[in-house]
Parts: sequence; structure tokens; C-alpha cells
Amino acid sequence: MMSRFIVLFVLIAAGLLANADTPSATPNLRETAQKLFADFYAQSGLIHKNYQQKNIKKPNTPGELLTLITTEVSAHQRFSAIQLVMGNLPLIRANIEADEVMGMFDLLLAMEALEQAKAIFLIAAQTASDNTISKMHYRLALFYYAHEDWKKVLKEMDAISARNALTQDESDYAYVIYGIVLQNLKQHRQAITYYDQVANTSQYYGYAQLNKAIAFLRQGWWTDADLTIESAVTAESISKNPELLNRLFLFIGYAQIHHEFYRNARDSFRKISVKSEYADKALLGIGLCAIHQGDFAGGLNAFNLLKKKNTDDVAVIESRLLSAYTYVLLGKKDVASEHYANAIAYYQNKLNASMAEKQNSLDNIPLDSEYLPGWLKVHIESLQEFKQLALSNSERAKISSLYDQYLLLTKTLLSKGYDAHIEVLSSYLAQSQLGQAQLYDKDK
Repeated sequence: MMSRFIVLFVLIAAGLLANADTPSATPNLRETAQKLFADFYAQSGLIHKNYQQKNIKKPNTPGELLTLITTEVSAHQRFSAIQLVMGNLPLIRANIEADEVMGMFDLLLAMEALEQAKAIFLIAAQTASDNTISKMHYRLALFYYAHEDWKKVLKEMDAISARNALTQDESDYAYVIYGIVLQNLKQHRQAITYYDQVANTSQYYGYAQLNKAIAFLRQGWWTDADLTIESAVTAESISKNPELLNRLFLFIGYAQIHHEFYRNARDSFRKISVKSEYADKALLGIGLCAIHQGDFAGGLNAFNLLKKKNTDDVAVIESRLLSAYTYVLLGKKDVASEHYANAIAYYQNKLNASMAEKQNSLDNIPLDSEYLPGWLKVHIESLQEFKQLALSNSERAKISSLYDQYLLLTKTLLSKGYDAHIEVLSSYLAQSQLGQAQLYDKDK
């Protein structure tokens, strides 16, 4: 029972039962964030409209303009870069089909200047070719995908009317994104039809097949998921992406453990490079297979190798508990008790450190935290700049209120990230304590 729980937990932690390429905001949190987005973009539009820099340079070509904008972006002068765009809309209109204009559109989206990007899109909608308009729809779809606005992603993707506007790679990536969005909307069967559009020669074929397998898992179709991945690993396009291949073998390995094919699973895990980011989870899988096969020495060897590593990988963290549990299976209660005691101390220390780190992060918000999306830093830094540029006290007060709401969102996201890690540690601590208690109960 305990090992089955551990296996399922590792599957989740390994990102194999969730779309690893998507953020993990809850529906309520996503709705709150999207409301703030709308207010931010509206405020950004007003600030750039009301506060126009004087003596904005007027280059003669879109290439010269893009160079000026890129220079400002490199100097972290987002406001000036956006002002250059808005101050040269006539030049942009006259050259709307130029590649440089598409480059400006990309930069605006990267700077979270959605309203200004829409200004270029409106010009394109009036005067540009279907190809150019379709390319902009594609870019807007990727922008909304990063912000988890699923309905707008589908709307922009569906608006791509020129089939030849995108490169083959872009088309394949669009199919994968469309499928992931449908999965987030709980439409798993429909998502599979989009993954099937990606040819086995594409660099995105492996990702499409991985997400297809996830869609099967969501519906409880383990066999279909297994067959999908086992077929995918033979594709030549995937052999060119070693780390994706490692990820697929990890998927196969844990799926085989689920089916109790332990020998096959060990073979799958051994195909993963020791230098891979999935190596630790593969080593944990080898250890799990070993103890299921009665090879307790092999299991302990794998767990001990993991225990020597000083990382926060879930496999390394879990190895303490599994090491103690293996000694229980061996009937060595005294040794098991000692390992449980060490595991309890380890998890308690990690838990205390994580809770302290969480509090420090909430007190001194690190905008570069792994728990925060990149766009959040841009929004907060932009709002700080907007406050200084506000032309009236009422406008400044409105911006300050929005800034405070963003700080609250930031703290919520930080808490959510830390709490997920703390929950993992708390679970292992509780299991270690229970394991040790059961040893003593059996001795009575």
C-alpha cells in the first residue's frame, strides 16, 4: 500500500500526470489574475497616451526604428521603447508588411505592452495581407497561453486564416498548444485529435505524443498511454532531442511499475542518461523496482546513492523514507527505526527551512522566484514607473491601488509554490513518523 502511494506521488511530481508546459494556477486565482491584467493593460494604454515623451526620434525606415527600440529594450528602458513605437505609427502603417514591424510586435508582447501591440494589429487588420494578420494572431495566441487565458488562445488560433502564414514548426507547435489548452478545459478526447496532426518528423512530435499519453491517462486509459510513448521513442525526430527521450523513458518506466512490469521498468530507467535532469527520478524508479522484485540490496543501493545528493529533487527527498521502509521489508526493525529517526529529523529540518524561506520571501518579495511567472515582474516594475509618471493624484492613487493588488497576487503565488513543497515534506514526515510508530506497536 505504501509503495503504491509513493509510486503515484512520484508520477505526479515528475510532471507525468500534468501538462508540464503550463502554469498551475487554480481557476479562482486565474480569474483574479486576468482581472488585474485587464486593469494593467488599460492603465498602460492611458499612461502612454497621456504622457508622451518629447523629441521622439523619427527614423526613415522600419529597420532603423527596430534598432532604436531594441537598444532601449537592452538598456531596460521599456517605457522609452514603447514610446518609440507609438510615436512612429505612421511609419509602421506604411511598412506594415515588413519583417521589422513583426519584430516590433514581438517586442511589445515581450514587454507586456498588449494595448500598444493591439494598435499595430489594428493597422494590420485594415491594410495588411492575410499572412501578416495570421502571424499576429499566432503571436497573440502564444501571449495569452503564457497568461493562461485559454478561451482567448483558442480564439486567436481559430482566427488564423492563412494556412501558409506559419512555418511548419510554428504550425506543429500551434497544434500542441491547442491540445494542451483543450486539456486544461477538460476536453481530453478533442485534444488528442490535435496531437495527431503533428507528424513524426517534427521536432514537436515527442511533446505531442507525451501530451497525448497524458490525455489517455486522464481518462484512465493506461494501456493506450503506454503504447503511445513506446511508439514515440522509436521516432527519429525524438532521437535528436536526448532530454525529451529521457523524459519519455521515465514515463514508460513509471507506467510499467503501475502495471507491475518491474523488470521492463528497470530496463526503461537504465536508458536514461546519468547526466539527465530525470536521472534522480530514474534512480528512484530502479530502487522501487528492486524492492518489488525482492532485490533489497539493489533497492538500498539506489536509495543510498540518492541520499548522498544535496538537492530538493523529490526523488532525493523520498529516498530517506524508502530506505527506512526497505529495512522494514528486510525484517531489520532496529535498523529501520534508526533510519526512520534520521528521516524524521531530515524532513523536520527541511520543513523548518522551507517555512522560514517562505516567510522571508513574503517579507522581501523576490520577483525572480521560480514560483512567479516572468510577466509578473514586468507588470510590477512597470506600475512602479507609472506611479512616477502619473499626471494627477487621482491617477496616482489608482495606480497605487493596482500595484497593491499585484503585490497581493504575488504573495499568493509565492505562498502557493512554497505550500506545495511544504505539503510534500509534511507528507513524508508524517509517513516516517507513522512507520516508526508501527514498528513500536508491533513490538508490544
